[in-house]
Amino acid sequence: MKIIYIFNKSEIGGATKSGLVLIKKMKDNYNVVPIVLTPVENGKVEKFCKNNNIECHVIKYKEIGYSLSVPLIKKIIKIMLFPFMFWYVKVINYIYAVKSRNKINYSDVDFVHTNVGRDNFGIIISKIFNIKHIMHLREFGTLDFNCYYLCFNYYKYINDNTFKFIAISDIIKKFYISKGIEDYKIETIYNGIDYDNIVIKSIEDSKNKILKIVTFSGISNEKGQWQIIEALNLLPREILKNIHYYLYGGVSSSYYKKLEKLIKKYQLTSNISFLGYSDNLYQDISKYDLSITSSKSEAFGRVTVECMFAKIPLIVSNSGANTELIDNGITGLVYEFANIEDLKNKILIYYNNRELMKIYANNAYEKAVSKFKADDNCNKVYDLYDLLIKSGENQ
Repeated sequence: MKIIYIFNKSEIGGATKSGLVLIKKMKDNYNVVPIVLTPVENGKVEKFCKNNNIECHVIKYKEIGYSLSVPLIKKIIKIMLFPFMFWYVKVINYIYAVKSRNKINYSDVDFVHTNVGRDNFGIIISKIFNIKHIMHLREFGTLDFNCYYLCFNYYKYINDNTFKFIAISDIIKKFYISKGIEDYKIETIYNGIDYDNIVIKSIEDSKNKILKIVTFSGISNEKGQWQIIEALNLLPREILKNIHYYLYGGVSSSYYKKLEKLIKKYQLTSNISFLGYSDNLYQDISKYDLSITSSKSEAFGRVTVECMFAKIPLIVSNSGANTELIDNGITGLVYEFANIEDLKNKILIYYNNRELMKIYANNAYEKAVSKFKADDNCNKVYDLYDLLIKSGENQ
C-alpha cells in the first residue's frame, strides 16, 4: 500500500506531531510505503523523514487557510486580498501538482492523505491523478485558530473533493457535520500517543511542597491562559506563596503584553515563568504537579493525553473535546470555561488533597492506555485504508 501524506507549513504543534507518529507507525508496522510532501525546506517534517528513511519531497505549495489572530492592519489587508488569493493559490498549487509528477510516480498510489484541513494540495493531486483523497480533521479552524479560508464555501469544497474524513474527536465530527460535511464520510479516530519515552511522575503527598502548575500548549488567547492567572489572583496569599505557574510554548507579542499586564496588576511576577518551546517535552512533563488545559475550543488535547500518560493530575475546561478525555471526579477535574471562581476552587481541591491527585492521575493513566495509544490509532487508520481498498472504494 502506497500513500501520499500532505503536511502543512505550521510544523510546531500537535497536528504535525500526530501525523509524523502515524506515518512512522504505518511504515514500521504495516505494509505501507509513505511518501511525504511538505512545503518547508529543512523543516521538522523533512528532517524526521530523513532520520526515519521515509521518502519526502519539498514542494512550495500554499495553504488556503490563514489565521486572523494578527494586528488590525494586517487583518484588514488579509481580508481585502483574500478573494484574489484563492485563485492565486489554486493556480500555483495546480502548477506545483502537475510538476510533481517529475518527482513522484502516482500510478500505484492508493490514497492521498491530507494531515490538516488548511491545505488543498492533496485535493488537487487527487483530481489530477485520479486518486482518492482522505483528510484528517484535526482542528475547528475558525474557533481555535481564528482561521479564514480562501474560498467562499470551504466546507462544501472539501466535502465535494474528499472521499473520507478522519475526525480526531466526536466534538470535531459534530462540528464539521454542522457545517455541511456528510455524516457517512466522517470516522472518529482519536489521536494516538507514542508514550514509551514519557517520564512518569511520582506524586508526593506533602502539603508543604510547592505546587508546580504547567501549561504546555501554545500560548494564545484561544488557549485561555489568562484564566489561570486570574484564578491564581483569587487564591489566599498564604497558599499562593506555595504555587508557581510555568508556561511552555510560543506567544505573540500582543498576547504576551496582555498577560504581562495581568501579572503585574496582581503582583504575580514571582509566581509565573515563561519557558518558551521545549524539545524535551516527554522528560519535562514529570517536573510538574498539575497541568491545566484552559482552552475554549480544543479539538483533541494532545498535551492533555501526554500528561495522562505521565500521571500528571489535570484540570480542564468544559469546552471542546476536553470532556471526552477527562471525566470530572474520576480522571481529573473539569471547570466551567471562563468561570474564574470555579477554576480557583478546582486548584484548591488539588492543593489541599495530594492523595486525590494521585488517585485521579492513576485513573487518567489507565484511561489513556486503554484509548489513546499510538498503536491503536494506527491500527484503526490502517483498518480504514484496508477496508476501502478491499471494498474497491479507492478506485
